Amino acid sequence: MTEEFEVEEEGFEVSSFLIGIGLGALVGAGVAMLLAPRRGEETRESLRAAAGRLKDRAEELLDEVKERTREFAKARKEILSEAIRAGREAAAERRHKIEKSEGGS
Repeated sequence: MTEEFEVEEEGFEVSSFLIGIGLGALVGAGVAMLLAPRRGEETRESLRAAAGRLKDRAEELLDEVKERTREFAKARKEILSEAIRAGREAAAERRHKIEKSEGGS
């Protein structure tokens, strides 16, 4: 169970890292456009287009992060539910053994 948790955690960290790289690349492209020699209107148009692409990409990445977070939480919930169920079963078995030994004495 611990190994499964570690693997999922690593996948979550990798996706977060990749999202960071994607956003960094988009911001870098915007800065490059600001520093490139162009006429004012061309630069403004390029920035508007880049801002639109950045917004679209940021929304996509946000949706992906939300989905991965939901999946991660669901997996944690399932593991916790299984642990609780196993604990209840073990407690019931132990209780039954104690009652059996007390009744047999």
